[in-house]
Amino acid sequence: MMQETVQPDSDGPSGQERPPPATGRWIRKELILAGASIAVGAILLPIAIYFTGQALLGPYSDEGHGIGHLYGDIFADLAAGYLPAWILVLSPWLGIQALRLAIVPLRRKRAPSPPPDNL
Repeated sequence: MMQETVQPDSDGPSGQERPPPATGRWIRKELILAGASIAVGAILLPIAIYFTGQALLGPYSDEGHGIGHLYGDIFADLAAGYLPAWILVLSPWLGIQALRLAIVPLRRKRAPSPPPDNL
């Protein structure tokens, strides 16, 4: 039987192992966040809009069209590049990004380290 040897990831001849790239984890996390929030904007938000509109404004249309027709209208507008439809679908993700930007100034800045005492 042949035995495989696994070589450690190294930066060069010194044989030091490289840590896993933090950028890859960050990108994966951001893609998951974007996918989930866009799914919420495309699936759940139209349902909330439909039922809120039914309660406050009455039927969606005079012809008795229901929620399926609303989805059709939204996705047709997305395909046509209609900006309000894109804002609707992207609004959960855009809201998260706006909150992140609002928090940035509130984060504590690290105090600079004191200069070394060389006297």
